[in-house]
This record gives sequence, C-alpha cells and structure tokens, in this order.
Amino acid sequence: MHQHLAFQRQSTRTHPNYRQLLLAERRIGYSVGCKRLCRERRLGSILRARAYLSFQTVAEAGESPNASHTRTYLPNGWNVAYVSRPDIPFLYNEIFLEQAYFQHGITLEPDSIVVDVGANIGLFGMLAVQSCPAGAVVCVEPIPEVHRALQANLEWIKSHSRKLDLPCARFRALNCGVSNGRQSEVAFTFYRGAAGWSSMCPDDGEVADAVQSFVKEALPNRVGMELNPLTFIGQQLARSSSGVAQWIIQVATDVVVRRILGTKQSVVCPLLTLSEIIAQEDLSRIDLLKVDVERAELEVLEGIRSADWELIQQVVMEVHDLDGNLEKIVAILNNAGFEKVITEQPGTMKDSTLWNLYARRAGNSGNL
Repeated sequence: MHQHLAFQRQSTRTHPNYRQLLLAERRIGYSVGCKRLCRERRLGSILRARAYLSFQTVAEAGESPNASHTRTYLPNGWNVAYVSRPDIPFLYNEIFLEQAYFQHGITLEPDSIVVDVGANIGLFGMLAVQSCPAGAVVCVEPIPEVHRALQANLEWIKSHSRKLDLPCARFRALNCGVSNGRQSEVAFTFYRGAAGWSSMCPDDGEVADAVQSFVKEALPNRVGMELNPLTFIGQQLARSSSGVAQWIIQVATDVVVRRILGTKQSVVCPLLTLSEIIAQEDLSRIDLLKVDVERAELEVLEGIRSADWELIQQVVMEVHDLDGNLEKIVAILNNAGFEKVITEQPGTMKDSTLWNLYARRAGNSGNL
C-alpha cells in the first residue's frame, strides 16, 4: 500500500481548494480524535480525516450532454464522476478512511490481479489500479448509467497517474451482472437516489431497515455522511436523549427511505458467471476477489466452476445474511480451500443483516 500513500500525498495538493482546506483544518484545531484516526489509518494528513470538508460538485467540461457526468472532488484530490451524491461520503469513508477492504490480512501487491464484482462508480477500482501498477483490475457493474461513471473514473485515474508520472494497472470495466449461469439477463432494481443499493435481488424492506441502522450508528458522529447544516442538526438531535429529538430523527429517516425507494426503476442487464469472466479476460489468477452485489452474493459464488476456485487467493465481500446466506457462503469458501474466514459487522451497520467477510488461503501471508 506504500504506492497508494505516495499517490495520496501528491494528489491532495492538486485539490483546487487546498489552501482553503488548510485554513479550515486550522480552524478545526486539530481535534484529538482526527489526529488519532490519521495515525491509526496511516493516511498522513488530517485533511483526509476531515473527509467531507472538500466535497465540491463541478461540471465536467469537454463532453457532449449525453456523455457528461456530475463530478465532485474527493479529499484526496481525485475528481470523480458519480450518480447519487449520498454514496460518495459513505464510500470514501469505507474505502479510504476505514480501509474496510484491507482488514484481517487482506493485501494487494504491485502485480496483483483484482476482480471487483459490483464495482459501483469505481472508487475501490481506482485505488486498485494505482496500487497494482504491474497488475490488472477487472471491474464489473451492471447498471449502464453507473457503468459510465465507473469507466470515466478509471480513465481519470489513468490520466491523473500519468500526470504524476506514476504507473498504474491495466483495467477493464465490464457492463454486466454476475450470477450463477441460470439466466442470461435479468431486471435489476436501480435506485437513482442511492445507486449503491441497486440489486438484481431487490428487497425494499431490507433497504429501509439498513438505512435505519446506518442512521442510528452513523449520525451521532456523522460517519460516512456529508458535513452540512442538515447532518449537523441531526447529529445534535441524535446525541439528545429527548423523546422529541428521537421522534424527529425517525420521521426524517422515514422521509429519506421514501425518497430512495421512490427513485427506483427497472433496468434489464446481461449476466455472466465469474468463470465466464475468467475465461473471457484470460485471467491466470485472481489475487483479490471483491464482491458487493446487494443480496446476490450466493449466486456470484455459485457461478464459479470447481477448477476456477484454485485461481482465487483472497476474497472480501459484503454479505446480506438472509435465509442463512452467511453460513452457506462460509461453507462454500471452506469447501473451496479457504481455511481462514472471518465475518464481522461494519461499525455503522450494527444490528442489520449486513456483514463483511474476509477469506484467504492458508498459504497467504498476513493474519486473519
């Protein structure tokens, strides 16, 4: 990950509001909690701990209206295309600050080959591209609108790396879903207001419950949320024991859930199995398989042929524990030779159905 940290140190200074961020940093006063977070995550700058100071929407120039994307600057200086703005602070916190995909001995090497199933707009894919300069990254995203943002972001990180004279991995962005091979296409439910919840296995009730759990855990410290006046008011209410305050939060959360569910639409997308992708992309191995597919995790693993399992060295995935799926997935991984499997709930999703799973083969270095 040293390559990633070197990139962060250089790219932060390219942010157009870098001077203003420095002034904001001084006004904040270097809070003890932020400095400790920086030290623990080894991110090197308090700017990245104060993640949401710098989210600024910009228009992408030089493209036709049909090809344009809404873009924003991240605290690390990256200029990314996105579909739904609420996803951005959540993803940034998860990937860069919490480093959720690099826990329990999960690592990337300069020559690693990464497959990201359910890549969304590609923030993890961008990180993998510049962390594995001698490797390859295959990102898979079924929703066409989200895939266009993914492709734009991968192209941006390639261009930006070249400007900094940094090598980066070769990459591919596939516009399809991944399943078990029983269907060639399926209708996905696409939530335009929260693209990260889109799925070929929709469950409005679970989406509502997950949002409720996230708000309950995240709002007191605004973890994974934008720092704006509305979330500041919510933070103060969340820290209050008043029944009225809690009622207001509940009503506001219900409004958010209705807005998310109200943006859904059906999008028919083609499907491939992971084994078909391995053959199509001529992958000799997969050093890290990342899966985040909103309740379709079991179908993804069912689409891996027995002979292809030995190619996969590490797995990190989000699992929705519905109908015993977590236990089934752990059993599949154990049977495939992964002796080290860890499951845990994210800090902001306690008491939900969401779990993070980490698996490595016994021969891999690192500690689970």
